Amino acid sequence: MTFSRWLDTLFDNLINWLGKVFSAWIQQLVSRIQSSWEAQIAPVLRYFFGVVTQFYVLFYRTVKDIVNMEFWDPNSLQYGKPSRTFEITKAPNGVPIPREDQRNTSQVFKINDPLGLTV
Repeated sequence: MTFSRWLDTLFDNLINWLGKVFSAWIQQLVSRIQSSWEAQIAPVLRYFFGVVTQFYVLFYRTVKDIVNMEFWDPNSLQYGKPSRTFEITKAPNGVPIPREDQRNTSQVFKINDPLGLTV
């Protein structure tokens, strides 16, 4: 899966979860992820998890309305590798996702090959 296809899938999944009323907010969030992916997110995931072709990700907001994006490899939990969390800085205002203390209510998304490791 190409990165742009992954972003399209993420956008669709977020629309399905949050609703079309938040499509402008979701588009801004996806744009922020896209702008920081190659330089800030993907290298950390590669370093921390190694060659992984599937992640789970969820989104939640802090008390200061900062959007957090948390990744984990379902296969590495047994080896003691916890998740990695990234702050999406300059995320759009009016965050429609659960707060940190309600992150268990957040939608979990499965992502196949977000690092572009397979063809």
